[in-house]
Amino acid sequence: MKKTIILIIICILLVAFGLRIRNDWNRYRLLKQEAAELSLKNKTLTEEQEKLERLKESGSRQEVLEEEVRVMLGFKKEGEHVVLVLPINEKNPNLNTTTSETQTNHLESLIAQISKFWYNLKALFLHH
Repeated sequence: MKKTIILIIICILLVAFGLRIRNDWNRYRLLKQEAAELSLKNKTLTEEQEKLERLKESGSRQEVLEEEVRVMLGFKKEGEHVVLVLPINEKNPNLNTTTSETQTNHLESLIAQISKFWYNLKALFLHH
């Protein structure tokens, strides 16, 4: 009788441990699957973050380059007002002017006239 009770207790314990092991195994598989999905999602998000960082960097470089080009060429964005500031020649133009200085002054005057023509032409087409 004692042996039968011990045998029944051992069987109950084996069934309980077996059910526990099965539940733990199912939980392990689900957690492993979730970890793989999260790892993939992490990889995707990391790649997207790197892509956004590259876009941000190239965008800021592009904006800086665009600003420099606009300043150098005298272009303007819509709604902006551009003022060209030409250097004042402090020397008397009639005294000691060399050919290169005269050519430089003519070139600056030509650039100013072309810029003014460009803005007037652009304004004419943009407002109509």
